[in-house]
Amino acid sequence: AMPSLRSVLFMLAIALANSVPSFEIQGDRFVRDGKPVQLMSGSIHYSRVHPLQWRDRLQRLRAMGLNAVQTYVPWNFHEATPGVFNFAGGRDLIGFIRMAREEGLMVLLRAGPYMCGEWEFGGLPWWLLTFQPPVTIRTFESGYMSAVERWWGEVLPLVRGELWRNGGAVVMVQVENEFGSYGDVSVNPLDLQYMQRLVALANQHLHGEVILYTTDGGNADYMRKGSLNGSAVYTVGDHGPGDDKGNCAAMRQFNPAGMSPCFDSEYYTGWLTHWGEKMANTSSAAVASGLATMLAANGSFNLYMGIGGTNFGFWSGVNGGGSSFQPHITSYDYDSPLSEGGEHGYGPDGDKFAAIQAVLVQHQRSTRTPPEPPLPTRTVYPSITLTHSASMLSPASLKALEPGSSAWPVVSDVPPSMESLGHGYGFVLYEATTPATSSDENATIGFSKYARDRVHVLLDGALATAAPIARTSGSEGVSLMNTRPGAVSYTHLTLPTKRIV
Repeated sequence: AMPSLRSVLFMLAIALANSVPSFEIQGDRFVRDGKPVQLMSGSIHYSRVHPLQWRDRLQRLRAMGLNAVQTYVPWNFHEATPGVFNFAGGRDLIGFIRMAREEGLMVLLRAGPYMCGEWEFGGLPWWLLTFQPPVTIRTFESGYMSAVERWWGEVLPLVRGELWRNGGAVVMVQVENEFGSYGDVSVNPLDLQYMQRLVALANQHLHGEVILYTTDGGNADYMRKGSLNGSAVYTVGDHGPGDDKGNCAAMRQFNPAGMSPCFDSEYYTGWLTHWGEKMANTSSAAVASGLATMLAANGSFNLYMGIGGTNFGFWSGVNGGGSSFQPHITSYDYDSPLSEGGEHGYGPDGDKFAAIQAVLVQHQRSTRTPPEPPLPTRTVYPSITLTHSASMLSPASLKALEPGSSAWPVVSDVPPSMESLGHGYGFVLYEATTPATSSDENATIGFSKYARDRVHVLLDGALATAAPIARTSGSEGVSLMNTRPGAVSYTHLTLPTKRIV
């Protein structure tokens, strides 16, 4: 007998449903297109790698045995001016996601709006500091949320086309980052409303077609403060290197039964480095051993970092708060399994890339890992002699550096902030003429509190090289060159206006 039209349509509907790509959580496992899968991911920040090197670095991560990558989306990298968005060149987020898909890698997207990542101001745009009335960041406040909604209204619709369900590479999208280290949704109604609104916005723009997750420290206290209990988001922790049992147990307190695959979203392969510190260097064997333990227990992980990269320009952030000031160096090598230049990273006990690769290849015996590509050609440049120079603070140089407006230089009784002058990065020169008298012979120059950045002090054009700075009779000109090496990016995140106080 011929099948009825209803039967044919029913079978067609089943066939179409089965052909739609899917990435879900079932039975405490990740399930991709109907088959269980463990996430073996590594962080790579497209904003810290030159776009011409994106494919090379992705191929190396895949050759190490990974099946996914995780990346931040720095808001201030894409919206340098309010309402003007840039997704070209090294900011081509969609191009990066598609390249990862081409290299056989899933993508875990950390969409912010705050990211940390030792990145300038945690990824928040400097121009938030110019709003009047002043905004309160990272909570449910109208001025801040208005800017967030405009940003996500631009970027998330672009991302939707790259979701796994829609033929793309993105399998999960993170909301905020380590909020439990900053706010507290369990006691602050505005913090709770903030996280709920972010989840609603993400579902609105992504049509509920992707798993949303939060990342907090790997214990229940951080998760209680930073995530939403229940099914609104998948609550995840970070830790390492080492055993993941504590993180997994904490996750189960917040995720519904059967919806809590053990996942470490930041398994630390190395560590960051501040100016004045020795470069981080951690054990390769310890990192590899922890991974083997997690994989044997059906756990998933993301290496933070897979490859660190470089803090180009003024994009490096700062740790600290109050009078504590720890700026990050230009290199974001992070002692990763892939070094800043693309070579293997080394711990004090050997090749970190090879140690991790051995664990992943052994675990995926039935999966063929592609070969590692050859290193790009290295060039040794000859020594050069610099024959020209210019004084940065000469009248001619200062005139050339002025923005060109008749409003410059700005005259003020109180030093204005860099942001109020319309600048987010770079240098501000403060100058004052205060004639000294014989009574100033033993006087010194200092700060009423502390400098918010690095400050060079000049007396009559001469750089003061030691503290305390003596004020001698006859000196008149005091110049302060305020350099912004980055705004605080973690924990004590406030509105860090850049000026002398």
